[in-house]
Amino acid sequence: MEKLLEKQIIKGLKNKEEWAADKLLEHYGQNIYALAYKFTKNEHDAKDLTQEILIKVLQKIHKFKGESKLGTWIYRLAYNHCLDFLKTNQKHSEALKNSSTSTEEVPRKANDPHGIMENKEKYLNLFKALEKLEDKYRNIIILKEFRGLTYEQIGKHLDIPEGSVKSSLYRARRKLAKLYLSLEQ
Repeated sequence: MEKLLEKQIIKGLKNKEEWAADKLLEHYGQNIYALAYKFTKNEHDAKDLTQEILIKVLQKIHKFKGESKLGTWIYRLAYNHCLDFLKTNQKHSEALKNSSTSTEEVPRKANDPHGIMENKEKYLNLFKALEKLEDKYRNIIILKEFRGLTYEQIGKHLDIPEGSVKSSLYRARRKLAKLYLSLEQ
């Protein structure tokens, strides 16, 4: 998004102008949904999270200081909101595990709640590992794996050569894998 349009949207959002909210949805809605879906693997939850995140953006836009791009700020807010969602669901899962009904007695299917919660725990560990990465590595992983940007787009976004994007992404993935494996043990 060009800087002038971004500044106009920010000003419009801060002034609670309807057109700016429409532009927010138009420019960021799909990316927020994609992120939420990657966390939840569930269309219904992803749609709910997307709405919650967009509302949160509107409520918190006055805190945006312009130290980063609007998209980066929105993405970080969305990422944290999704992470909170997973943490809440993990607590619910732990409560289920501690209940008197043994989960061993229940047959596991790919779409049963217990199997889904195990996957969410793996995702939670992945995002815990992601949080531990240095900012430069975390950002490049987010741009490639969650936003689906090409090497060229990442290079332009971070103002680095495409070759540096590839080597940084390689290092970031290796570091992330080590952190993830340490959390899984």
